[in-house]
Amino acid sequence: MLSFVAGAAVSAGSFTLGATTGGDDDPTEVVTVAAPATTAPPATATEQAAPITPVAPVAPSVDAVAEVASTLGPSVVQVETNAGLGSGVVYAEGRILTNDHVIANASEVRVRTSDGRTFAAEILGSDPRNDIAVLDVGLDADLPVAPLALDVPLQAGQLAVAIGSPFELSQTVTAGIVSAVNRPVSNGQGGLNAMIQTDAPINPGNSGGALADSQGRVIGINTSIRTDGGGNGNVGIGFAVPIDTAVSVAERI
Repeated sequence: MLSFVAGAAVSAGSFTLGATTGGDDDPTEVVTVAAPATTAPPATATEQAAPITPVAPVAPSVDAVAEVASTLGPSVVQVETNAGLGSGVVYAEGRILTNDHVIANASEVRVRTSDGRTFAAEILGSDPRNDIAVLDVGLDADLPVAPLALDVPLQAGQLAVAIGSPFELSQTVTAGIVSAVNRPVSNGQGGLNAMIQTDAPINPGNSGGALADSQGRVIGINTSIRTDGGGNGNVGIGFAVPIDTAVSVAERI
């Protein structure tokens, strides 16, 4: 909206003239004569128009990803087995979600927390078709439970933050967006339906880790990536099991 400054009205001035009438005994009569009113020239458009300040767009918080990492990081663990390494998410007291392929054929499993503590973990069960497994570290571990985005609709374009241990680099945080939802993906054990596709960089070792929204809630369990066929590095297409599916599988287990 443009603001206009109205031209100020010029007040009529006055002056007095002293005039003497009659004789010496006559009082002096003071006559007040009004000065002629003057008219100010109209204000030009340049004078009338106030400076225009454009409305700045609302910028997203530059600390959004850092806040997610701070909130969720302590609930993401590194899963170490005699066969390899992955990640996991504390979804209930003493219980951890991870991928079936992270603990498949493992005879020993340990989890390492963000503050460096390690705990022996028991495999409670797994579902190869949905690539979900559940570990138990006991209530004494006192691990913080991650906030879960259960029954929360997702949409392409929203912020996605991945936390895990790619290449044994624990508590690695990467960010991108939800690229698509409900993607059918084959994992060799049958179709994984309704997967979340993301361009947040995930790599070997991220499997079983968290994919979170801008509020730090887990929206999925990172599971797989698509490559160019020449290696196993990230090319911007990763997939996560929706948290609703993962928790439903965990409850059946």
